[in-house]
Amino acid sequence: VVLESDGQGVLNAPMGGPIFLMTKADTGTVTITLHNVLPQPHFEAGVDDDAAFASELAASTVPFAIMEETDILLLGHAAEIAASPDGFEEVVTTLGDLWRAEKAFSSEPGWSAPHMFFFDLRVEGGGAHSGNPAYLSHAWEIRATDPFWQTSFLGKWGFLHEAGHSFSNPGNPFFISGSGTYTWREGEPNLLNMAAVDAVFGDGSHEAWSGFSDAERQTTREAFVCDCLTAGGCDPTDFGTHQVVDFAMAIADDPAIGWDGLAGVYAAFTTSPDNWQDHIDDLAQVLSDETGQDFGPYMVAYQLPVSSSVLTAIDAAYPDWTGDPLAGLVCP
Repeated sequence: VVLESDGQGVLNAPMGGPIFLMTKADTGTVTITLHNVLPQPHFEAGVDDDAAFASELAASTVPFAIMEETDILLLGHAAEIAASPDGFEEVVTTLGDLWRAEKAFSSEPGWSAPHMFFFDLRVEGGGAHSGNPAYLSHAWEIRATDPFWQTSFLGKWGFLHEAGHSFSNPGNPFFISGSGTYTWREGEPNLLNMAAVDAVFGDGSHEAWSGFSDAERQTTREAFVCDCLTAGGCDPTDFGTHQVVDFAMAIADDPAIGWDGLAGVYAAFTTSPDNWQDHIDDLAQVLSDETGQDFGPYMVAYQLPVSSSVLTAIDAAYPDWTGDPLAGLVCP
């Protein structure tokens, strides 16, 4: 849902837990209406009017409470927040820090300012896509071995993944155009989250993701790619963000499709633009060498801009694909 000035947006979301609200930084008025789709009372609020918002909350038979941070508003069940106020305060503060790190990273030349509205919903063991017309966010969870919340990129889709969609860099080869500056693939917000995690928790913190073994990645990758392709497609909400990144980004970087592949993409994502074209061209050459077939058209179809000279060279050196390039490379 893109909420422009004087616009309105309707979010159909089950009120199962805290919702994180983020509005466009603008002088215009934006009205948000939340309709509960679970068997609980409907809840409606005009977020552009604080008094009306408070009135709606007070009138609701569902006991909501609000926690505010500089850039984040958390709307959650009063009892849930009251049971762990310090914990929620830490969650909100940390999410704010990470979001500001995303914003700072994306403020480099060529990046857009935030311009989208996102919310995050806690639903134990599942996602919030059902009934969500805007394909927004999923669950968040905490894993004690990680130095940050799974909302960044390690677990289910989360607030920072969705917030990452509000930034873009059309000069980056991992950017896909077509529907304005906010149309990114699902992998790019996760790379942005990795950069934010490094900024907040120290360089290299994002490498906690590398704790997933190659065997784990192989299993989840085959489930996501091979089984879903065989079945004619599947719902990505069934898979964690780290799995989707592994498939959607590292597939273009390393035939082994492991942490090394993702690390290479991340390095290209965070370094000087001067390196990006060479990186993409190298990937096309390496993948063609490894598979013995022309991988250029596949990368072009994936909207990775391989140089015309490289496309010509690998086209002359290798035969064209006669089938799905994922077959054999990814699937058994």
